[in-house]
Amino acid sequence: MVLSLYIHIGDGDFKVNQSHACIRYIARKKPELNLLGKTDQDMAIVDMLLCEYQDKKMKMTVLQYTDGLINKGYEYIHDQTENGDNMNSHLLLFSKYLGSNDYFVSNAITIIDFALYEYFQQCYDYSTKCEDPINYNEKYTNLSNFCIRIENLPNMKEYLNSEEFKKVSG
Repeated sequence: MVLSLYIHIGDGDFKVNQSHACIRYIARKKPELNLLGKTDQDMAIVDMLLCEYQDKKMKMTVLQYTDGLINKGYEYIHDQTENGDNMNSHLLLFSKYLGSNDYFVSNAITIIDFALYEYFQQCYDYSTKCEDPINYNEKYTNLSNFCIRIENLPNMKEYLNSEEFKKVSG
């Protein structure tokens, strides 16, 4: 199950596209939720994690569209080095950063949590479809538990069970 953040939104006559512009726009519309972070430091951490997320997601997306589950795609999934440019090291980075916290920034939900939820779901899905699948969902239980927390947020749970989500998730 993959939640796609590649969306466009409308606000009256004003249209916003590009996933990060959309989630930032939504977050700014509800400043009381502090989805961009509560403090300047939190906001900077959200920005840094979004950049890290973009780098890691781009690597996986390029492999998915160009190499599929063979050659470099297979190596990306199966390489278990901890300091490489592979799925294991990318998930390990986020796993260590999250630690035992519920969420990534000041233990409060921010936009990065939704982006990383989507990324982790794509990693799990991609890594289990190849020959000799690796269950990163089991390997990084704190990330798996994080995903469960996101899925159980009231509005998220409602959306994931909706007909609208079923249409876009295939």
